[in-house]
Amino acid sequence: MSKKVITIQVRGEHAAAKPVLRSRLEQSVNRSLRASFSLEGNNITNTSWSKMSQAARFLTRVAAA
Repeated sequence: MSKKVITIQVRGEHAAAKPVLRSRLEQSVNRSLRASFSLEGNNITNTSWSKMSQAARFLTRVAAA
């Protein structure tokens, strides 16, 4: 199986892209997901947050590989 490259872009001030350190990847993904839900006016249930956290852990493992 070939390696796949995953790029995650986190927006900073003035919508400029900024790099994400591997050690902070999970925090960045969690913060971005939570902000996306808040902006759309959706409520995050414990179940949906658990699923998003699992996705963030998966992304962290993939990025570290």
